[in-house]
Amino acid sequence: MSSKIKVSVYDFLVHETRAVLRKERASGTPLTEIALKLAELKDKDARSLSKYSTLLIAGAIAINALDEGGVLEIQTSILDINVPKIYAVFACVTIWAAILFKSFSTLQLIVHIALAEQIFDARFLSVRLQHLGHSMDDFHSPQRNGHFVKHSPVTKLIIGSPLLLIFVAVMLPGIGAYFYLLSESWTALVEPSDVFMAKVLAVAALGLLLVPLPYTVLYFTKFPIVKDIGFIRWNFLARLKRTQNNFRGASGTKACGE
Repeated sequence: MSSKIKVSVYDFLVHETRAVLRKERASGTPLTEIALKLAELKDKDARSLSKYSTLLIAGAIAINALDEGGVLEIQTSILDINVPKIYAVFACVTIWAAILFKSFSTLQLIVHIALAEQIFDARFLSVRLQHLGHSMDDFHSPQRNGHFVKHSPVTKLIIGSPLLLIFVAVMLPGIGAYFYLLSESWTALVEPSDVFMAKVLAVAALGLLLVPLPYTVLYFTKFPIVKDIGFIRWNFLARLKRTQNNFRGASGTKACGE
């Protein structure tokens, strides 16, 4: 008895990416064209992640610094503005949601670039593109471009250390901001308040903070799947029908021409 196939959402992403890249290769699309477009999208997402992360950390620091008994007091030369803290907390939490969304988008682009190198059998893609005058910041290409050399853990750490350093530098304050917002959202939920929609915003903020965590785990968790026999049969018959119609149409056109 054959064992059940187990796949994750991430596996589906890899499968679809491979299928599209194989079609691109068969159509003769140059790898450099694909790689440059993907790199441009990746750089755009990276800039968005950097901007959103900065806003999240700055927002959390501002909330903590300006908090005066559940109200943020912003004093200017013209007027003083008092904003309920839960409003600012919810605004920061929406930025956290945007960061998570962009993280998955960036992951897809990184997978796309890595698989493009495999499908097109392209070694040293980053260096080749740089020689063509294009900028490619890719710290991990030596680990995956097929050098026929097995890297030691120390070598892998050295190769990945620049990216790892940036990741840690960004993540540590980001994690601190996340737990701060989580604490403030819970406090706003359990403590009595006369602020308009305070409880609703607190529940929404907690949902945005907590729900994505199990989803992230499930995104990479493999689950058993079964073949959709009905859809496979329908798809096969639909293609067969189109082929027969095209054949009959071509035969009719040929007969009329004769």
